[in-house]
Amino acid sequence: MQIQIMTFIGTTEEFPNVEHLFSDKPNVILEKTTKAHPSAPQEQSVVTTPTKTAKTNFSVEDITRVLDRIRIPRGQRQLYKALYDAGEKGLFIAELASQMNRDDVPSILGALGNRVNHTEEVKRTGEKPGIEMLFEIQQRENTWHYIMKPELRKALEKLNPRPDWLDNMIP
Repeated sequence: MQIQIMTFIGTTEEFPNVEHLFSDKPNVILEKTTKAHPSAPQEQSVVTTPTKTAKTNFSVEDITRVLDRIRIPRGQRQLYKALYDAGEKGLFIAELASQMNRDDVPSILGALGNRVNHTEEVKRTGEKPGIEMLFEIQQRENTWHYIMKPELRKALEKLNPRPDWLDNMIP
């Protein structure tokens, strides 16, 4: 038996970046709460919308732009490293959390989705692919499974200089 509860804390604008994590939850409702933590937004929301799939095939150059437009935060570097090392096998979300030694993987995925969607080359397409630009995401065994897309792997390998964290990340 497995009981799993997930809670999203953020704005309605941020939710599309992590909505795939909730898509198997048929009864997710819009819920607004008050500020629960000093760093949290004043109003937080949970919403559901149909899962989107990117229509555009993004190039290695587009993905490189996502990577180099601003400094890559540690959590995203850990995410890239874990999925890079996993190769075509990919990782379940619990495996990601374990390999990254973090319990905030959904937050990291949400922030990464924002990074993707706010990249100029992505904005020009009129789409908001979020992390689906970078990863193949599937539901397997009642949980989410992530595989790094080959274009992201190539973009990471082409970064100059090659980031040392890609080879030596310590959780």
